[in-house]
Amino acid sequence: MKVHLFLFKTILPTFAITFLVLAIISPTGCKSSSEGLQILEGDFTVPTLEDVKIASDRQIQLYFSKEINLGSCTVCNSENSEKISSSISYTENNTCACVNLENPTEIGLSYILEGEVKDANENTLTFSIPFTGYNSRLPLIIFSEVLNAADSSTGHYEFVEFYVLKSGNTAGLEFISAGDGEAKKYTFPTIEVSEGEYIVLHLRVPTDSEGEFITDGRVNELEEDLTLSYALDSLNTARDLWVLNSSARISPSDVLLLQNSADSSVMDAVLFALSSATSWKTSYASYLTLVEESKKWKDSEGNFTSSIESACNCDSVTYKRSLSRQGVESLTTEDTTSSASDWIVTGVYNDRSGTYYSTPGYTNSTVEYVKPTS
Repeated sequence: MKVHLFLFKTILPTFAITFLVLAIISPTGCKSSSEGLQILEGDFTVPTLEDVKIASDRQIQLYFSKEINLGSCTVCNSENSEKISSSISYTENNTCACVNLENPTEIGLSYILEGEVKDANENTLTFSIPFTGYNSRLPLIIFSEVLNAADSSTGHYEFVEFYVLKSGNTAGLEFISAGDGEAKKYTFPTIEVSEGEYIVLHLRVPTDSEGEFITDGRVNELEEDLTLSYALDSLNTARDLWVLNSSARISPSDVLLLQNSADSSVMDAVLFALSSATSWKTSYASYLTLVEESKKWKDSEGNFTSSIESACNCDSVTYKRSLSRQGVESLTTEDTTSSASDWIVTGVYNDRSGTYYSTPGYTNSTVEYVKPTS
């Protein structure tokens, strides 16, 4: 979980230390001497907040870089500012402060945790952390289909399709693209989803001549009615969600994660790359580490990895052809790890209602696109 705001302050900042050292002179006048020069010793570094975990509906865990004491702390509902009484306990040699709540948080509600910590040398850190109420009913959701191309002339834009293997509530789930980065991650709203349900996250909305989003037919389907959204690539039997974004999304070679924001655990991952890409961008490093730790991606030999060599090939993807995971509806909840062999590029196909370039909201096509030979 990322911390959104830090306010650092120290009892003796670095610039003050430098000033004091330079200002010390010998008592006989303006001549300095080695005897009159004193070097201040001690730890003047501010403790840093390294991680936050929402451990349960009654506990938040704060992990710091050194031993600390949490002097003051408040937790309140960000909508009505109602405070929740709490007590503090410590673990990990006092580097982890546990905020224990008297009353539980509610699934999907927004809260703010604020406080101030001190280390043994009275260096202080003030923090303010927004978080979502703990979700004890997480669904099991996997990636099903990815389109990382678009064509504004036809109105087909980037999307990610998910498949629900186990019912639950989506509060606190995040979709992250390594290519887009943390700032553009998508946080799922509080939705009750059912086993066997398809969820299509549309990553771009067209704009009019004045730059305003054209939202007609593009409705976030948050309740049971899945017929509200009727724009292109919507389907009445799938749940459609829309991101108000007008620019390109998802890189040609990318790492996609579905993550639980409460503890940063990865629920699913998919890696794809162009054949011309020989290495991942350096900015992907932290996401690649998460993939390896999660054991959600394998190479052809069954080894858990995040190497670019293990990624599925996406050379043939266009706005007409998407990456489709095979056999999602027959997967069990026991093992959702996938590999490049589970993903294929599917091409244009026809059904009774017309021609479809990709299959958002449908059972994935099993016909692999094969580039014609000249």
